[in-house]
Amino acid sequence: MTDRNGRTDIDGLYAIGETAFTGLHGANRMASNSLLECLVFGAAAAEDIDQHLDELPALPSVPAWDESRVTDSG
Repeated sequence: MTDRNGRTDIDGLYAIGETAFTGLHGANRMASNSLLECLVFGAAAAEDIDQHLDELPALPSVPAWDESRVTDSG
């Protein structure tokens, strides 16, 4: 479930499109109505994120790349 800004009940997690359950267009299959819904909710989510960006926790650092477990598939 999401609110009108695409926010879920998990802090900092937004959902739009097929991952969101808004109830606006039934099963929310990928068709013209749900694609329009993606644009509308995507814009609303982006605006909400922009307004609350300073309140969100800092992102964790990404560990350095480790090639020791990578193999050539060829």
